[in-house]
Amino acid sequence: MKDKLLIINRPINDMNDGPEIILKSIFQVCSIDDYDICCDYKIINSSKNFSYKLKVPCIHIHRELIFLFKNYKKLTKYKKIVVFTYYSSPLLLFILKILKLFKVEITIIGYDSFYRENRVKMQKQVKKHKQLPYYLKSLFLKFVEYLGSVASENIYLVSKKCIQFSKDRINPKGMYKHFPIIPRINNNLLSINKSFKTNQILIVGPFITDIDVIDLRINMKLISELNFIERVDFFGKDSEKVKHLSNYPGSVYSYVEDFDDFFSRNDRIVLFNRINTPGIQTRLQKIIMYNNLVYRHKDIDVGDYLNALSRNITDLKNIKENNNQVKLEDIENAFNNTLSDFKLITKDF
Repeated sequence: MKDKLLIINRPINDMNDGPEIILKSIFQVCSIDDYDICCDYKIINSSKNFSYKLKVPCIHIHRELIFLFKNYKKLTKYKKIVVFTYYSSPLLLFILKILKLFKVEITIIGYDSFYRENRVKMQKQVKKHKQLPYYLKSLFLKFVEYLGSVASENIYLVSKKCIQFSKDRINPKGMYKHFPIIPRINNNLLSINKSFKTNQILIVGPFITDIDVIDLRINMKLISELNFIERVDFFGKDSEKVKHLSNYPGSVYSYVEDFDDFFSRNDRIVLFNRINTPGIQTRLQKIIMYNNLVYRHKDIDVGDYLNALSRNITDLKNIKENNNQVKLEDIENAFNNTLSDFKLITKDF
């Protein structure tokens, strides 16, 4: 048995997303071998070949009750428990901690406020009956996040906007902290001097949900008002399903084998489709760092050190006067500053 327990409901590797970037950051300073791992209501002492099943909390409350009955004494012997994302939240354990029946230090890496995310999705729905599922899920997620905020000593979120939202809407006394996040790129692929095709746009999805399609219709209307655009391409899952919404010639890229190579060579204007989504957009961070001309809506966050290297979508009409390239020193500074910020919080993991 080890001193620390990691509660997680997703793979540790090979997802190539924001949560994996967080895990890799942590395991650079704390070895994964320092943790026992709890997944699917089982505790194992190795990260190799563990199974996982994604679950919404509380639906399997009976399984958590059985798990606690079998493992309560063992859980009390850990010095620290790290809960990775709110969707891994052990609700009964939170309640025991609040009732002072459990005293182990708990740190939650919430990633985003999923309550905030569901509110945003709900607000984009025009019809009331389509808002209802998001509303009910939002209430439940608010309850989960509130329990976590009372039971834990630290709650880490990647977006400062999510931190402020959580203080305003969840618990003003919650111990919310910022988790700095930035992906690594392959400097060998970085092209410093690109010649951009300012009459072509690559819209970056995914285009999976009704919300994504709603955002795309708004973006296509904006593009139609630009008389210099001649081609629109689509990148991301289900691109082929939304191509018909464009009146422009173009290609779809639902899947590419090498994301980094694709965007290091891209010379089209990049437009991020989503209009308002919580958290730090790590894939968009990478796209910016590979010296792409990126336009995004004002509520899209790519972190303090990269926000200035992308542009507001309202500036698209001035593309020919506003196409400065990202410099290597800008990227190095963003990465080093993020790493320095991260070193200040490693004690909590």
